[in-house]
Amino acid sequence: MSGTDKALPDVDGTCGSHCTAKTIDAVLAVTIKNVNEAPALLTKTVDVSENKLPGELIVALNSTDPENNDLRTLQFLVENTRELGAGGDCTPGGKILSSNFLSVTANGLLESRIALDYETMSASHAFCVEVRVQDSGGLTNA
Repeated sequence: MSGTDKALPDVDGTCGSHCTAKTIDAVLAVTIKNVNEAPALLTKTVDVSENKLPGELIVALNSTDPENNDLRTLQFLVENTRELGAGGDCTPGGKILSSNFLSVTANGLLESRIALDYETMSASHAFCVEVRVQDSGGLTNA
């Protein structure tokens, strides 16, 4: 960083040797600080074979956190399980199904809490699971 100091003339308008412009050099230290950014859930679609029993693994959820390469500090929570929305996808609007439908372990393993039997699940052959991922700084993907 540099600048120029232009001295003012004396009151009578004359300028002596003190009016010589001087260059000032200084060093400016710049530090970039890390800002906590929210984690992201990378698992978007899962196909599951029927006849899964309660407690059986459906999928290990994949997530990332820009500040933390140690993903063991992320926490997972199933917020809701919904029917597909009007567009046949996971856009908002599908009615909430049982809150005891699925669960996720602390390390991101999505498990069934009921038997997943195609013939007995009526219209809920496809559904949306809202999963919240929270990092150690308290930020979530929601």
